Amino acid sequence: MRFNRLLALSILFATIVLVIMPSFLMAAVTVKVAVLYPPVVNSFLTQIFDEIVDGIKLNREIEVVIYPVTGKEHIESIKDKLKDDGIDAVIAIGEKNYLIGKKLAEVYPVVHGGVMIEPNGHSGISLVTDPEQFFSHLKRLAPSVERVYTVYSEASNGWLVRMAKKIAGKYDIELNAFEADNLREGSHNFRQLLGQVKDERDAVWLLLDKIVPDKAVLPVVLEKAWDSHVVVFSNNPTHARRGALFSLFPDNYGTGESLGELVLRQRQPGAQPLVLPSKNLKISVNERTASHLGFSVSQSQRVDSELTYPDQ
Repeated sequence: MRFNRLLALSILFATIVLVIMPSFLMAAVTVKVAVLYPPVVNSFLTQIFDEIVDGIKLNREIEVVIYPVTGKEHIESIKDKLKDDGIDAVIAIGEKNYLIGKKLAEVYPVVHGGVMIEPNGHSGISLVTDPEQFFSHLKRLAPSVERVYTVYSEASNGWLVRMAKKIAGKYDIELNAFEADNLREGSHNFRQLLGQVKDERDAVWLLLDKIVPDKAVLPVVLEKAWDSHVVVFSNNPTHARRGALFSLFPDNYGTGESLGELVLRQRQPGAQPLVLPSKNLKISVNERTASHLGFSVSQSQRVDSELTYPDQ
């Protein structure tokens, strides 16, 4: 009888060990990821990059090794350093590290973050915002909108606009996108666009794009929007403060966490280059603009908002 109890206990112990040990061993094996940290002199940018790094560190499968890059290093010396440190993959943060990351991709799985990037044979999470999240918030805040107008360049946002056109129908939205190749064309297209928008059924989407002359266009767009009861929404968080109905902007911690997930994905055999729009987002809402347009901001929307204007 005693023998049977001992045997049962032994089997139970062995079973527990077999269940626990594999997960313990898996947790102990981490991927060593070099994070190329750009040179910054702006405290605001420093905070953004620090938050992205902290987000990457949330992934327990990753051991983060920070590499401050001044831009003066020779690419071969960087490769030698990464090799000596036993690096498995690279996350390149910021525009200044984009070219370095592209060269390192010859040797390592590399993903890019904190930069405007389009599908081009490399991987990363773009500062370009996921259009589905824009349309979702738009319909929640301004359900009367049926038409959205925007100006874009093919180089910066062509892929995003094509994605947005596929998604727009899901929200009963007609997307009218005016392509421009330079600032002059961008300004011309905005004047043309403003001649077409009329009332609360129309909205103007301000993209992050080099052909959007922000300082010249924004006051004109906001004035037209206020006078004609047209919705304006944007990728720039400062635009909500200045009068746009709402803005979406990156959640830096969430972006870092997603970069960590993506770099692990890119290490898998047969992984293809992948660029994703930013899905980890915060929203800022201008309640004064909403009230003027005849829309109400619910308590749940206030709770979801990172910022509201005027300041509450």
